[in-house]
Amino acid sequence: MRESWTDDRLDALNVKVDELGRRVDNGFNRVDAELKAQREDTKVEFAAVRSDMKEGFEAVDERFEKIDEHLEKIDARFERMDERFAGMTDRFGDRLDRFYLVLVKTCVFAVTLLGLLVALIGLGVPH
Repeated sequence: MRESWTDDRLDALNVKVDELGRRVDNGFNRVDAELKAQREDTKVEFAAVRSDMKEGFEAVDERFEKIDEHLEKIDARFERMDERFAGMTDRFGDRLDRFYLVLVKTCVFAVTLLGLLVALIGLGVPH
């Protein structure tokens, strides 16, 4: 079989192999270029998405800050209401204490009066 391969045939084979090698190299170069372009596009797109996300999170943060401010105002209102209720409790507590004192005195007076009436009736004092 070796004898059927002439120098001309071997040279032609070398040319074909070299051409095939160039075509393969060109194909890989084209794929490398496409991958590089794809990577660049991906970087740009990722940067845009990241920027959009950052803006979105900043907007959410601003919203939470406004909500926090609103809740602080509500807390202040509740604190003022607590102070008012404490004042009312003190006033009503004082009034209730006085009411109970009057009630007790009235009861003592009523019992004393009742005791006096019973004593008078028991003595047989005419009416």
